Parts: sequence; C-alpha cells; structure tokens
Amino acid sequence: MTTTIGTACTTASIDPADHPEVTFDPVTSLFTITTTATFRATNAILVSRSPKFSLNTFPWVDVGNGLFALSTLEDEETQYAPTLELLSPISKIAITTELQVDFELMPSEDDPTAITKDDGQFLVDARYVQSNNESIVTMAFSVGDRVHARWHNLLNTYEIKKFRMMFHWVSHSGTFHELMLPPDANADIKIHFRYPVHV
Repeated sequence: MTTTIGTACTTASIDPADHPEVTFDPVTSLFTITTTATFRATNAILVSRSPKFSLNTFPWVDVGNGLFALSTLEDEETQYAPTLELLSPISKIAITTELQVDFELMPSEDDPTAITKDDGQFLVDARYVQSNNESIVTMAFSVGDRVHARWHNLLNTYEIKKFRMMFHWVSHSGTFHELMLPPDANADIKIHFRYPVHV
C-alpha cells in the first residue's frame, strides 16, 4: 500500500518526505496511515469502494463519484478496530456433492428476495457476510421456510447408497479451492432427508 501511494505521489510531484506511509502492527492487527501536515494541506488520500470497505474503520468521507477521502488532522491515524479479515481472498465457503440434485441459484446479496444469475451451487453452508460494516461474520446454513430451504432439490428418482461432500473456499473470481483444516479443527454438516408423503 505504501508503494502504491508512493508511486501516485511521485507522479503528482509530491516531495518524497511528504509521501504517506501505511504500516501494520501484527500484535494488534491494526493498520496505521502516517501523513504530514504539508501533505494534508494540499492533498488527500482517495480510495474506491473496495479499499474503503477493507479498511472501513478509518475515518473516510464520501466525496462522490465512488471515491472516499481519508479525513484526519493527525500525523498518525490508526484504525479503532481491526479489519484484517476483510483482506482475505475468500469470498465464501461452499460445499459440493455427488448427490444428484437440481441446480439452484443462491439469493442475491443485494436483494435477498431475488436470485443472482452469477452465483449458484446445490447449497452453501456458510457465507462471509458483512453485517455491521466493521467485521466479517459467518452465516450458517439452516433449513428455514420453504422459500429458502435447500433440501428439496434432491432428485426423487435417485437411490442413495453412498455419497461424498467436499468443502471448498471460493475466491472472489469464483475459483473453487480445497478447504484444508488443521488437525485440531473440525467441520460439521447437517443433512435433512425427507420421504415424500403420499395420501
């Protein structure tokens, strides 16, 4: 980040002594942005929505056109809460299976009542969901009302003898990677089967 900002400052002919620096404290997991009064007097650090999201505990001001400016009067501005997890390459956790199921699209993040054409799998066990603009939390899969339940997409004509389920982490580009767990960790899964009721 410091290199990127430095390159932009060099292009703008800003004195190297006034280039902002970004540092990270591994103990507190907090980022600090250092600027000089000379820099702040005539310049500003502008970022797009993605960096603002990943570093949302800095004082950003929306200046329009999708840009956000760092608002600080201090030489050093440190996050009040860590957001390191937002810089993760993981978009979500997904499960694939050998079970014969109908393909289903997941609810859209922008509009939970609709589905997205870009995201589909037989089910999603947990997703990284931004719920409070400060930290990433996981949303566990659960069988809810019939609109959002996922168990109903198992094909009725399929005779189950054995099957596998594979856990993956999915990158922001949509690439599936094998999910590896340390020896002392475990992953739980709940499967709901129902025989059709004939009257």
